Amino acid sequence: MNEIDWLNAISNVGFPIGITIYLLYRFEKKLDTLTKSINELTKVLYQFISKLVIRVNLFDLIDNVQKGDKYALGLVIDMFEPKINSLMQQTTIQDRDDLRQELYGILIKRSKEYNLEEVPGLDEFMKQIV
Repeated sequence: MNEIDWLNAISNVGFPIGITIYLLYRFEKKLDTLTKSINELTKVLYQFISKLVIRVNLFDLIDNVQKGDKYALGLVIDMFEPKINSLMQQTTIQDRDDLRQELYGILIKRSKEYNLEEVPGLDEFMKQIV
């Protein structure tokens, strides 16, 4: 709004209402800037956390998922997302959303149900494959 519009608003509705409208207008711009900054920060934090996931043991994540940790479940999904995305390239475009949803459902179900007690140690695993 230009100065003439502001002066007309003040003369029509009064000084307090005109100032209120002006301040709300300025405040809205600042909120938009703040929203953009928060979105950028979210992206940076997501990338940082994604890099940390590589250092997290899948065994520990599954254990935490089974204890009800939703954050750990999100990290498990993030770990498998590149593989799921590569699988999506092998299907038709119209089937991708359904298949992606199905794969996420299976991943969540298996993460919650997997029996960690039956996971063999390295020695046991080597005996099984030899």
